[in-house]
Amino acid sequence: MQQGYEPAQPKRRTGLVIGVVAGVVAAVGLPLGAFAVYNALSGGGTQPHDALPSDVLAYARIDVDPSASQKLEALRFLDKFPGFEDATGIDDPRDDVREAMFDAVKETSGCDLDFKDDVDPWLGERLGVGVFSPTDGEQQPGVAVAIQVKDENAAKKGIKDLIACGEKAEGESAAKDAGWAYFNEYLIVAETQDLADGYAKAAEKQPLADDKTFTADMDQLGEQGVASVWFDGQGLMDAFGDLAGMGALDPSMAADGAKVTEQLEKAVQQSYRSGAVAFRFDEDYAEVAAVVNGDGYQVLEDAGTAAVDLPDSTALAIAVADGDRHVDKQWDNILEMVGNGQDPEVLLEQVEAETGLTLPDDLKTLLGQNFALGLDAEGLTDLMQSGDPTALRLGARVQTDADDFAALVETVQTLATKGGVPLELAQEEIDGGVVVASNRDYAKTLAEGGDLGDTDKFTRAVKDASKAQTVMYVDFDALEPVLEQSLGGAGGGPVIENLKPLEAFGVSGTIKDGSAETTLRLTVK
Repeated sequence: MQQGYEPAQPKRRTGLVIGVVAGVVAAVGLPLGAFAVYNALSGGGTQPHDALPSDVLAYARIDVDPSASQKLEALRFLDKFPGFEDATGIDDPRDDVREAMFDAVKETSGCDLDFKDDVDPWLGERLGVGVFSPTDGEQQPGVAVAIQVKDENAAKKGIKDLIACGEKAEGESAAKDAGWAYFNEYLIVAETQDLADGYAKAAEKQPLADDKTFTADMDQLGEQGVASVWFDGQGLMDAFGDLAGMGALDPSMAADGAKVTEQLEKAVQQSYRSGAVAFRFDEDYAEVAAVVNGDGYQVLEDAGTAAVDLPDSTALAIAVADGDRHVDKQWDNILEMVGNGQDPEVLLEQVEAETGLTLPDDLKTLLGQNFALGLDAEGLTDLMQSGDPTALRLGARVQTDADDFAALVETVQTLATKGGVPLELAQEEIDGGVVVASNRDYAKTLAEGGDLGDTDKFTRAVKDASKAQTVMYVDFDALEPVLEQSLGGAGGGPVIENLKPLEAFGVSGTIKDGSAETTLRLTVK
């Protein structure tokens, strides 16, 4: 039970929470629309984590008044898409996106509130949702919504009207059961008055913003952007681990549930003890950045994937560094995950008998010290027109033992032939490794190496590729002819017009001692 909180009523009112979130998010504005609001370039003031207590297990925040740079860069990014104005109704950066989104939701909900009269006088720019451990006798988590307000008294009346509006479509009225308490510029809304008072008192004593794990994760994450999420993996495990293991739901499954719980506990400690995610902008890209913490993350000697050595005509790349050592360290965990309760040794014997592979040795040979798979832009259009797979230029550069890799390729080709899909792969040796490709010409191209990692497009999309252990890259410019052909021809329809501004998509993952960082970027021209 959360200290200082009164137990909730025996029957949880989940409709209330839905009503709060639906009503307030409609008024504050969804993240997409929020990015256009920058007429007040402050970005200052308190955040929801300043008004929610530190024993939050999971926390999500939306901020339509982030830093000035975030607002300007978001607008510049989104303004490149023709469909942005159509989707949001915003044609002037001074427009209040909260009103635009509220009016859009009001049309479908039957809500008769007026934004300027009933909402704008009290509603602020930020919203946060906190998830807490269940109170005594409950299995469902507690939920509190922290809403930034400009006028406490007006907000207490306004939030009641918003909740009722949010639930009108569901035919349920839980507004009379709701509780709300004011703290630090925020109205804390919960399912009962006792819970709301408890959350506010606990936040006054120690807000989430003062929690050491939370602040460390957010500091590592950096700019929190227009939206962010944080979770306490160990706290979630402590609160819901047994339920996730099924033992609490069905006593007959207690033994299986205990095993699932044990596996979850191990996964949390190894990989998800805590974590944070931010959604943010640069003028040239939208970015999702994430950090997770656990004992299983250890810095390896080598960094930087072989993706940087692929040809600059690469349309798609997937690369992994230190794959062989990752397999060594994680093989037992891999078997547990894919075994689905089966004896790992028995499962392994079955796979090896059916495929002719030797595991994990062949997997280590495949990934090697550095593995980069590339799909070249050349030949894609011919493939679309003819359907001839020989036109496909697909291959990999691998830093590994060439003889072991050649034996693995032979095994794979034999397996494919038995399966009715004859496969002939071309191979070339390179310094410290081997190249394998769908045809001889592309194998020679890959063997010569390339300078994909030096191109502006790649470096914009893939953050710190020279330090990353994992990389994924998609060149939308290279794929544009294929997309146009598959979607109905050049210039055909609004989908194609809104795809044209896209330049590339990139993912990079970097492991540090005790944590892993991942960045996803979508760049525009």
